[in-house]
Amino acid sequence: MNRKLVFQDKDFQRAFELEAGREDDGWTKTGTWTESSEFWKMVDYDAAVPLHLKCRIRVNDVPLEKCRKLLTNVELRNKWDGAKFEVNQLERNPYYSTIYWIFHLPFFVQNRDMVQHTAVRWIPEKKAYVILYKDGTHPSKPETNDYIRMKTGLSYTILRRADNDPNTTIMSTLGNNEYGGWLPYALMGKLYASSLTKLSQRLTKACSDYSEESTSLQKPIQKQTPSLGVAASRQYHRSLSVKDQR
Repeated sequence: MNRKLVFQDKDFQRAFELEAGREDDGWTKTGTWTESSEFWKMVDYDAAVPLHLKCRIRVNDVPLEKCRKLLTNVELRNKWDGAKFEVNQLERNPYYSTIYWIFHLPFFVQNRDMVQHTAVRWIPEKKAYVILYKDGTHPSKPETNDYIRMKTGLSYTILRRADNDPNTTIMSTLGNNEYGGWLPYALMGKLYASSLTKLSQRLTKACSDYSEESTSLQKPIQKQTPSLGVAASRQYHRSLSVKDQR
């Protein structure tokens, strides 16, 4: 596998295209909408992973840089995030990280696990951080009978500073996952909306609970990345610290 080609410029561009999609593009509304959140679902049976779930939600009182760090620092996330999962970084190279998730589900549902490759990039013309995820493998985490192995299509988290509040972040996400087992798409749409609402609340709490000192929230080196997909943008991605990869 050519590590340079796991995440390409077209993947980051595709994230913004998917984010912009609405009814005319096959998306339908799902979940409970509020003034600060919206949720969408699309099922594309021609795609390798048919179910696409996305949201746009306001994360109050969490500045952009801190939101990025809380989400992408694996060690830190295991400390603050009360959701029923475990996440560990298996490997990191200059182009992406490989992470392993275990999801602890209710007693009547078998637990899931997942291996993902993930990369973070600052896109200056969009004034946004883009965190991408793709399905991955790792020799230390073969499939076992203990878990149902989830599969991931191209998924993203896009983070922007709120226009009217520099201390608030707008978080846009897409989960393109095959959950396996009997879980119906309608149920997963509702659970996704609920989980993202709770995640935004946990982020706000974590921002107040963890000080700059205790989390070592160091600002990444701000290299100039003049346009989406140029070599300088790749160099910026490589400058992020090991713990800045989710």
